[in-house]
Amino acid sequence: MNAFFHAEDFEITGEVRWFDGTADSGNEVSRGFCPICGTQLFAKSSARPQFIVARVGSLDDPNLIAPSVSIWTSQAPEWALIHPELPRIERQPPPIA
Repeated sequence: MNAFFHAEDFEITGEVRWFDGTADSGNEVSRGFCPICGTQLFAKSSARPQFIVARVGSLDDPNLIAPSVSIWTSQAPEWALIHPELPRIERQPPPIA
């Protein structure tokens, strides 16, 4: 599960190793990983430079946030539990202006 934060309001403490690439959308994406275990923690996209994406499990207190939408539902496996009351978007949502 991912959470979007305004980049200017988000602070990363500790070392992160960043790797750049191109997403399926064609946007440039930078992914941040733990340099010790390799777990992906963060992501940044050229389509939404004002945001940073954090893996909810990497947050000090993941209970401070709750999901507001389910994205990429067309790619979800059959066993995925998608909350029935949340809006669903089949693929990547359009960039926020």
